[in-house]
Amino acid sequence: MPRPLPLHAILAVATTLCATAATADPYVIKGSCKLVVDGTTYLDMRDGTCPIWMENDGTGRFWINTDRDVYLGNYFAEVSPAGDGTAQAHWNGTPGATHAQGYLGDDLTMGAGGCWTGKRVTVCAAR
Repeated sequence: MPRPLPLHAILAVATTLCATAATADPYVIKGSCKLVVDGTTYLDMRDGTCPIWMENDGTGRFWINTDRDVYLGNYFAEVSPAGDGTAQAHWNGTPGATHAQGYLGDDLTMGAGGCWTGKRVTVCAAR
């Protein structure tokens, strides 16, 4: 009968697996995305060509309409889930601006169709 692994060996393997998962490289998928700020639709790409940059670090953070490498759309947004069912969002706010410094709120909640919605904003991303 095989001997069970000692607890320290199990913890070492678990720590390694968790660290590997938490430090996986970001990646980009193509999908549909939408950005509505204060009632105005700035982005509505339903044809599956919207680049969605996934942080892939376990936080759920993502960006729409950019691959954060070569392509940066006129408007783009970032959603950062807080881990409690809410998220905060930022956007560039000015066409062609290269930083998402415009604060959109921290009251976003996940709804249907891959959309996060708050008082001022709706950000959707779906494959």
